[in-house]
Amino acid sequence: MNPIQKRVARPDETVTVISTGSGLKDVNNALKAAGEPFLCEPDIHALEASGRIK
Repeated sequence: MNPIQKRVARPDETVTVISTGSGLKDVNNALKAAGEPFLCEPDIHALEASGRIK
């Protein structure tokens, strides 16, 4: 079951995931290392079009 089926999240909500084990729980240091985040649709074509990946 996915989060919507489990009623953990609604279809109209945005869900953010923070990976653990790599220092990313420390948001200030993660921002220093990676820079400001950018918004992107959850689609590989949108990510490719952003120029962030090759």
